[in-house]
Amino acid sequence: MLLRHLLLNYEPVDSEGGFVLLRSRSALRPRLKLVHEGTVRAGDRIEVGALNSADLWLEIALEPTRLGRLRALFYQPPTVRLAAWRAGSGDLLTRRRAPAAMLAAGFVAHPLLLRTEDMLNPNSGEPARQAGAFSVELPPGTERFWQSTIRFRVFQIELAADSR
Repeated sequence: MLLRHLLLNYEPVDSEGGFVLLRSRSALRPRLKLVHEGTVRAGDRIEVGALNSADLWLEIALEPTRLGRLRALFYQPPTVRLAAWRAGSGDLLTRRRAPAAMLAAGFVAHPLLLRTEDMLNPNSGEPARQAGAFSVELPPGTERFWQSTIRFRVFQIELAADSR
């Protein structure tokens, strides 16, 4: 929620060595409007390309099996990776480790923020990176630790006047 607030109410002013200086520009609260939800299996793509004209928030819920809960309790949760696929061509943009709890909390899906410089794109004149789809990938041998279906919800990020 903090990231949504920062993206909507602050603008990048400068950056240095991986840090971005932000300046307050408004006191609006971000509100989420559900635009799509569904289920997929690991490796299947969650298409968001048709919605890329708006700022998007994506929540992905993976449920562990009984064996997965035991593993997390006594060792560590199994690895999960999130892949982002380029809008249009479908080429892989990135594949990164993504803890299931962080995917469930949600992330900004559009614009795609992979590096510090991506925060500055609106001011630099460069187009924002756009992912047309995302997929959850389970490394071989870890499938048994997760339920076979993965729930997702795609939200449009809207601005609402602060009611304080």
